[in-house]
Amino acid sequence: MKIREVQIEDYIQIKELHDKYNLKILDKVGWSKFWLQDPCMKNSQNTFHMGWVAEEN
Repeated sequence: MKIREVQIEDYIQIKELHDKYNLKILDKVGWSKFWLQDPCMKNSQNTFHMGWVAEEN
C-alpha cells in the first residue's frame, strides 16, 4: 500500500466519497480556490495538507 498527499486532480474521487456518505463538499472550482488561493492558507507559516490517499501498489 502506498500513502500519498491529495492532489487537486483527486477531486472527482473525493467528491464521489462525499456523495457516497451524504457529506457536503464545495464544487471543484470552490474547493480548488480554497486550497490554492485562500489568503489564510497562502500567508500562513504552517503547512496545511489537503489530506491523504491510500493506494494499492
